[in-house]
Amino acid sequence: MKFNELGRSMVEMLGVLAIIGVLSVGAISGYSTAMTKYKLNKQSEQISQLINAVIRYRTDLKPGAHSGLLSLIPYLRKLNEIPEEMMYPSTNNKYDEYLKDSFNNEIMVFHHDTKYTGITISLENNSMSRDTCKNIYLLAKNFSPYIEYMKIVLYSESASASQNSGISFGDYLCSAGRSCMKDLKLTDIETICRACGEGTRDCNLLFVWSDTYPGAW
Repeated sequence: MKFNELGRSMVEMLGVLAIIGVLSVGAISGYSTAMTKYKLNKQSEQISQLINAVIRYRTDLKPGAHSGLLSLIPYLRKLNEIPEEMMYPSTNNKYDEYLKDSFNNEIMVFHHDTKYTGITISLENNSMSRDTCKNIYLLAKNFSPYIEYMKIVLYSESASASQNSGISFGDYLCSAGRSCMKDLKLTDIETICRACGEGTRDCNLLFVWSDTYPGAW
């Protein structure tokens, strides 16, 4: 007499579980890649909006005499030029001093008493530092007629120690022998951004506009 075999053997069940595991890993990897691409695109939009705001309101964003760095974030907020997702809660002590991008990197928009305006993006020291650095340098090429220069400022564990690298100049200051934003190739940007994410150094990207910049500014 033959009995009908019901259910599955242990080997078959393990095979099914293995297939599910492989599919799950692929799905998670695909989701992670898509999310990273979304955040990079979002970061480009956010920083583009800030740069455009600084260019558009350059006259209004020149405050009177002051000493040191003056945050321009309260001024931009009044002009409705800051996306809601970039703001810290009003109860946070960073509310008037910093913004945050899609990767939670801190952003400062300021005017310095030596008469220049700047945007600093402090990249988190993690595996995404180089990718976000490359993303921002690629973005900067679109604004080369307006930005005086940009660079990476690396801070070591000692707050007083810093090192500049990756200096690239906008169209007005672009000349022979200088690294020009508009001419940067992806390989150039990859070389520049190697400095980010190394060791314990903090990587800050700085955009600068001088008050006396004779170009579009």
